[in-house]
Amino acid sequence: MASPVKTCLADLQTPIAGTEVLLDVSRAGSRGTETNTGNIVTDAYLFTYDQLAAQNGLPTADADHPVIAVQNGGGIRQNAGDILPQGSVVPGTITRNDTLNVLAFLTNAVTVVQGVTPEDLKQILERSASSPGGGQFLQVGGFRVVYDLNQQPQVIETDGTVTTPGSRVVSAELNNGTLLITGGAVVSGAPNVSLVTNSFTAAGGDNYPWLAANPDKVQFPATYEQSWVEYLLSFPSGIDGLPTIPASDPRYQEGGEGRITFLE
Repeated sequence: MASPVKTCLADLQTPIAGTEVLLDVSRAGSRGTETNTGNIVTDAYLFTYDQLAAQNGLPTADADHPVIAVQNGGGIRQNAGDILPQGSVVPGTITRNDTLNVLAFLTNAVTVVQGVTPEDLKQILERSASSPGGGQFLQVGGFRVVYDLNQQPQVIETDGTVTTPGSRVVSAELNNGTLLITGGAVVSGAPNVSLVTNSFTAAGGDNYPWLAANPDKVQFPATYEQSWVEYLLSFPSGIDGLPTIPASDPRYQEGGEGRITFLE
């Protein structure tokens, strides 16, 4: 084997971060419920927005320009098992090989969809909850959503035609407390949001026609895997001197922090 290839493979196995919590990267988790991996990936998108917004002509995320993030569950892969770190023991470490195994689509770039209306967001979230267990299910960052799966699911054709709007979205609230949806209805005067996701979802993948039809998109020069790596590197030093996800961080507890709630 050529020396450069050996060096590259060795680098991929070198730990880049530590974790004191087990990260759920399972198919069942990613596609049907909130997971701590979904939380950390969407938070990475928000981190990337903060890092790259100004140089890409975008406003600072604030109360006047709310920014949220979503990650389709189908884009979180199980190529190396259901749990990180390898061996399912903490404290442990995460390598670049791990991040590439989880966020495996190498051309999937971080993309900002601007001016998403509350009405479109309601339909996007209805699509997410239309059939939990499917790859379209969205992990979320920057807001909280409540679903009632006992209500009518959205029915959408493969061409993007919505034949039944759906009524599973009970509420959606920004982290700052601003209500976008309550009682299943869009709040009058609720603001538009910028939505950060990957380029597959931004282009309407998994049948999100509201995102596909939005022309106001900015693609950052970073893949979704690179976004996650840079965010991991921003954590304070811990295990073996590596940036480490601490057990005390409420956002990344096993099962998440309540960003996605299902009513009984």
